[in-house]
Amino acid sequence: MGQTYLSGALEASLAADLNDQTGLLQFGLNAGTNVILCYSQPVQPTDKLVPAIKEVFESFCVPGELEDLRGMPVGSIASVEGCGNLTLSAAVDLLTVVNPLATVATAAVPLAKISLQEGGSLSVVGALSFTGEYKIQASKLDADRVLLGYSRMRGKELDVNFTSAVSVSAAVGSFDFIKILLQAVSPDAALSVDDLKKAGLQDDEIQVMSKAIAAGIERSLEVAFRAELDFSDEHTSAFLYEIDLSALDDAAKVAVRGALRGNLSGVEGGPLAGVKSLRSVTGTTRERTRKLNLSLLGALNVASIAELVQKSTFIVDPDTGNITIIDKTTASEVGLTINNFAKDAAKLRRILADGFLTTSVYRSSQTGFKLNINSRCWAFELLNSTSFDGIQGCLNIAGCLGLMSGADAKSKLEALGARADHLEFGRSIFFADSGYDDAIFRTLFFDDSGHGRPQPYYEKIGRNAMAATLPPGDPTDRARLLPLTNDKVWQAMSGGQTTFPVVLAPYGFNSVEIADITGDYSIIMWWSSAMHSMSESLANLLAFLSKTGTQDPTGNTFTSLREDLNKKVKAVTQQTHDRFSEPWGLVTMDLASGHRSQTNLLVASPRFNLSLSRRQTSALGG
Repeated sequence: MGQTYLSGALEASLAADLNDQTGLLQFGLNAGTNVILCYSQPVQPTDKLVPAIKEVFESFCVPGELEDLRGMPVGSIASVEGCGNLTLSAAVDLLTVVNPLATVATAAVPLAKISLQEGGSLSVVGALSFTGEYKIQASKLDADRVLLGYSRMRGKELDVNFTSAVSVSAAVGSFDFIKILLQAVSPDAALSVDDLKKAGLQDDEIQVMSKAIAAGIERSLEVAFRAELDFSDEHTSAFLYEIDLSALDDAAKVAVRGALRGNLSGVEGGPLAGVKSLRSVTGTTRERTRKLNLSLLGALNVASIAELVQKSTFIVDPDTGNITIIDKTTASEVGLTINNFAKDAAKLRRILADGFLTTSVYRSSQTGFKLNINSRCWAFELLNSTSFDGIQGCLNIAGCLGLMSGADAKSKLEALGARADHLEFGRSIFFADSGYDDAIFRTLFFDDSGHGRPQPYYEKIGRNAMAATLPPGDPTDRARLLPLTNDKVWQAMSGGQTTFPVVLAPYGFNSVEIADITGDYSIIMWWSSAMHSMSESLANLLAFLSKTGTQDPTGNTFTSLREDLNKKVKAVTQQTHDRFSEPWGLVTMDLASGHRSQTNLLVASPRFNLSLSRRQTSALGG
């Protein structure tokens, strides 16, 4: 503030054979691309222009070596812009989040008590790279001190790649990696590679498991680093160091020289004489709680973690890195294999959504699911191009989840500026998840007095959730919102889809709009009738248990009631809509619980970022 600068810039091309040269001025930039060298120094507003320009170019500095930094005048700034790779080694601790989910098959038999835990930590070391257009900038603070910063170019994005040490040589110690993960999940994971081989697993199968785990860890960290990078806006350095040139020892000199060439491993490796880290994407990623989500689908009928590994397949969501351990029978029934997970992310998420719906019933039934950790549902979207409407849609979901008020959402949109609706927000990540324990699961089906929820209760929730999750700016919104927000119209549609054209005729909707309304109506009625149906079966089972005080599976009445519940659950999951695995499903369940679940929401993009969370609240009677 109050300073005047004069800047000069040169644009040049890096030689195509630069990689074969021994020159110092590479900055991690790619050969054969253009580079912009910029130098700025303070001037007085009264200075003569021509002499000032002459001095700028006579003093022009390219910060390629320590001596260049020492020779910069106080207050001057030198930068290099181009396309290349910033590389470093990274060590990060991942907190394991275990998501126990049920299937109908596991519920039909007495359930074994498998010991599970959350909060185990995995220490992961690997090579991290940021690829794309970036700027290296050196600012001379005084005779000895320099600020050295690395930032992405305005309006540009950096791709993130993380390669763990395990994936480099998965055959070496591959089983150890499986064991470390599972011991973070369960305290009784005392298994050896011989145990697996005795169960019939071959060396190549063990290696495939290890590679799947490594792929999940790597993708999880890439998403985490990308989100952290997006949280550093266009005017903030992703990496920023204060260098005291007079205090550098030999190790620090080597590290800073490496940094000037695009390799940040040295300056990121730990304390160095004369080097102070002011900001680091990797540092903040390490400081925040980074999670590896592990879903156990259909595995609650096993006696131990060893049995789980022997009978299961490891599937990785290619977008999020979430790992699912699914029993081989279930995986075969739905056509999931380790080799095809890359093209089946949507199918996998639908199956997990099925599992969460099933789990909500069985963990409410008090007939075997006695777990001390939450089961979770989640929604994830990765968009390569995000509009203003997309950001508004994320805020609408946050509001419907009770994480922010309408006034706060409006304020955040207004802060983007009057022309925000014309902005392109770039690649964005949306992630939301909610965790439920047994008591909160029961609130999905029963009110605080223990009475079952009527179907109209669920219909209203489904309509509210649908209205909140409609894509803003969709030309059919006007039509779709009418039955969702108008009780009279909704009741008039109760005659069935064949009556819709007549009911909706006064509003002049076209065939496309009526088709969209029909789709909304179908999924809301599926979910509301399913929840009400399962609530009735649950009520009958719990009433019996409250009178008899027994859960003896050999009793005829108990068996009959449990089988009725199984049939209801199976019928529901066979008709699950794909949209239940989208934000709408997460929102409906949260609304049905009265916003009691532990919920987190993240939106990360180059121009807009949001992180919200809510603690779990106790359900009455639980």
